[in-house]
Amino acid sequence: MPPRWGSVGGRFRLRQGFHPWRPAPGNKPWPSPPPHIREPPIDLADLLHTALHDRDLRRSQAAARALGDQPADELAAHLSAFAAALRDTGPLTPRRAAQVLAVLGPAAVAAVPALVETLASRRWALREAVVQALGRVGAHSSEARAALVRCATCDPNALVREAAALALSNLAEAQAGVARFDLLGALRHSFPRVRCRALRALALPGQFAPDLLPLFIAALTDGDLKVRRTAAEVLGPLGAAALSAIPALLRRRHDREVRVQMAAEAALAQLQPCLPPALQAWLRRFAQPGEIASASLQRALLADDLPGPLRSAFLEVCDRRVRWHHRLATGDRPVSGPSPATTGEAASAAKAAAEAHTAPRQGAERAGAAACEQEAAWLTAWLWAELARFDAIEKAP
Repeated sequence: MPPRWGSVGGRFRLRQGFHPWRPAPGNKPWPSPPPHIREPPIDLADLLHTALHDRDLRRSQAAARALGDQPADELAAHLSAFAAALRDTGPLTPRRAAQVLAVLGPAAVAAVPALVETLASRRWALREAVVQALGRVGAHSSEARAALVRCATCDPNALVREAAALALSNLAEAQAGVARFDLLGALRHSFPRVRCRALRALALPGQFAPDLLPLFIAALTDGDLKVRRTAAEVLGPLGAAALSAIPALLRRRHDREVRVQMAAEAALAQLQPCLPPALQAWLRRFAQPGEIASASLQRALLADDLPGPLRSAFLEVCDRRVRWHHRLATGDRPVSGPSPATTGEAASAAKAAAEAHTAPRQGAERAGAAACEQEAAWLTAWLWAELARFDAIEKAP
C-alpha cells in the first residue's frame, strides 16, 4: 500500500486519492466480543463520587449522564448522599449536586426538601443551580413550585430570578396553572419590584395565557413608573396576543415619565407588523416618535379616510367628556353653550374642559397643560379602539 504522506516542495502533504475516512484496502473491521464476555457491573457509588467530586468537568458530566440512565429504584438508595452534598461547605460540591439532580429529573423527587433548604444559601451561583434543578425535579411538587415562585419574585440576584422564571415556564400545563395562580398573588404585592418580576414571569411562553392580558393592561396604569415600564416592555414580545393592549399603550406614549414613553413606543413598534395594512397606517399616524398627543389626534381627525360613522361618534364622546369634566369641577351644574360642529372643535372643547377641571385643583398652569395632553391621549386611544372595531366589522362575513 502506498504511504499516506509524501514530501511535496519540502512539506509533508496528504497524497492525492487517499481518503482517511475510508478503510484502507485489506483492513478488516474490529471483531465483536465473544458472547461469554459481559460488561462489568456499574458501581453507582463510584459514579456518584465521580459526578460530585471529580475535578475534571467532562468526567463529572459523563458520570452524571450515566447516573441518569440508571433505574429510579436503584438511585433511590443513594439520594441521601445528594442531601449531604448540598449541605457541604465546599465551593464545588453543592453546585455539582444540584446539577446532577437536574440531570436525574423526576427520579430524584425525594431530594426536593433538601433543594428547597439549600435556597437559603448566600451564594447566588448555588441558588441558580438549585432553581434549575427544582424546575426539572419538582414539576409535580407543590413545595418546589412555591419555592420557584418565591425565587422568581423575591430573590436579590437577577440571574436567579431569571432561572426561576424559566423553570416555571417549563412546567407542564397543569402545574403551570398552579404556579400562575401563585404569581397572580405577587401582582398585588406592596413592593413595586415584586410586581415587576411577577409581570416578567407571567409573560414567558409557558405562563402567559390570553385571560391574563387585562392584568397587563391594568399594570400600565400602576402608580409606580417601574411597573408601568415593565408592563409595556413585556407586552411587545407577546405579538398578536397583545393587540387589544394598543389603546393603553397609546396612552402610555404620553406618560409623564420618559422611560415609560420609550417602552410604550418600542412595544407599539413590535406590535405594528401583527396588524392589517390599513390599521398599520393608522398606527403610524398615532405613534409618530416624539410627537405630542394633540398633534397626533389632529392629524388623525384631518385624515380623509376617517369613516363617517366614527366622526359622529367622536362628536358624541367629546360631548360626554366635556360634561363629565364640568360635573367634576362644578358639581351638577349643566354645561351651557352650543355643541361643537366639527371633530376638531369637539376635541378642543374636551381638552379645554380637562384643563379647566385640573388647573384649579393643582394650582399650576403646567398641570393644566399636562391634563390637556392626557385628554388628547385618551381621545387618541378611544379613536384607535373604534377604528379597530370598525375594521373588524367590515371584514366580518
